[in-house]
Amino acid sequence: MADPLVAMTGITKRFGGSQVVTNADLVLRPGRLRALLGPNGAGKSTLIKILSGVYRADGGAVNTWRRDGAPGGRIGFVHQNLALVDDLTVRENVYLDGRKPRRIAGVIDKKAEYNESVRRLAAVNAKIDPETRLGDLSLGQKTLVAVARLFNTDVDVMVLDETSAALTRRESDWLYAEARQFAEAGGAVLAVTHRLAEVVKHCDDATVMSDGRVIFEGPMPSLTELHLLMARGLAVEPPPQEDFEDREVIVRLSAAGTDTISPGDLDIHSGEVVGLVGPLSSNLYQIGHLVAGRTTATTGRVDVAGTAAFVPEHCQIQGLLPELSVRENMTVSQLKHLTKWGRISRRAEDREVGEQIATLNIQPPDPEKAVNLLSGGNQQKVVMARAALTKPRCYVLCEPTRGVDVKTRHAIYGFIRKVSAEGAAVLIITIDVDDAFAVAHKIGLVRDGGVVEDMHTRGSLSVATILERVDS
Repeated sequence: MADPLVAMTGITKRFGGSQVVTNADLVLRPGRLRALLGPNGAGKSTLIKILSGVYRADGGAVNTWRRDGAPGGRIGFVHQNLALVDDLTVRENVYLDGRKPRRIAGVIDKKAEYNESVRRLAAVNAKIDPETRLGDLSLGQKTLVAVARLFNTDVDVMVLDETSAALTRRESDWLYAEARQFAEAGGAVLAVTHRLAEVVKHCDDATVMSDGRVIFEGPMPSLTELHLLMARGLAVEPPPQEDFEDREVIVRLSAAGTDTISPGDLDIHSGEVVGLVGPLSSNLYQIGHLVAGRTTATTGRVDVAGTAAFVPEHCQIQGLLPELSVRENMTVSQLKHLTKWGRISRRAEDREVGEQIATLNIQPPDPEKAVNLLSGGNQQKVVMARAALTKPRCYVLCEPTRGVDVKTRHAIYGFIRKVSAEGAAVLIITIDVDDAFAVAHKIGLVRDGGVVEDMHTRGSLSVATILERVDS
């Protein structure tokens, strides 16, 4: 067996009172593709951030080597958030790593950068003008820009963190084929993903995590075995089965579609939690944007009885005002209702903020603390609290537990059960099957073009069944 390029042994990490990774091992060897799998809150992202140097482990060791056996291996990442800048051009993003083709008298040669960017983008099958503003691209196109940047760096190990999630199956197959060539040249590849069928097809080994621990490590299991492993990681009491058909319809989509999603129908009743599950390439989040009024239907109708609160898919990026306090982030959408005679009632504000801090167990429980000093999980809770303070009839929650630890995940599940029991309709949109399975009364699968099909009651499904249908 070849000597490793990465050896993470006995890794432990805590955030405050929460243990998020416990005694985890991860070994990457040359010539091999390894998949790192598990539900939201399993500890995958924390392990990757320790490997990249964003976090320091509380215990254990991280060692890396180059292909020639020398210590100090070079690791390249395509991070889940892509680490790109929307306001820069594609060309400028390609060169964010600081590697320039050449300079003339100390001045950047933009023509050389342009030509080299064209070559890099062509190498990843991306037909994109390098002078295009990155923010004008689709998520899939942005992903290819990040891949183009990585594939043109000199590294020993590639880490692809949910990189294929925004790609079509054809693009994903191409990505893994390129990763295989890299591995055959002596490199190692780690793929973090929720798409199980593709890793069974392309990867050699698997590491499966649940609640911060490694529960499986070895050669890639069959898809059926992998489904059972993933289902084993779920320890959540399912919601009770109820008949909602006689209750008020809070959300109704009638042949509603946009430029990015096909026309479709969907009803959500008072007190009902509906989960939509699918790959990123299906444009599933756009359904949530449509229901929440963030985009306008180009066909059909969207009817929502009352206010719809929205928690976006990238909560820390899209939902927070990082320089403001916890209190200000919570009440920014409620100032009109908290104002009397032109002045904010601090007494009313303190009461409502305090209730949400207690309900969601936000830590530390300090409303004046800058929100950017909180952990990712507590930041997620702040955005959920802001949604609750608008007193909505409907909640649209995209990836409600992305990047949170298991304790926070269960707190968010409790919040969802609470607001639905109070009569709110809840729409959960996620690529993580466990989220839908834990709290939804009905689950629908989203196919390419935002087409919702195979809507089933939670009682008629298992995690393995959903995984099989999502991966098919």
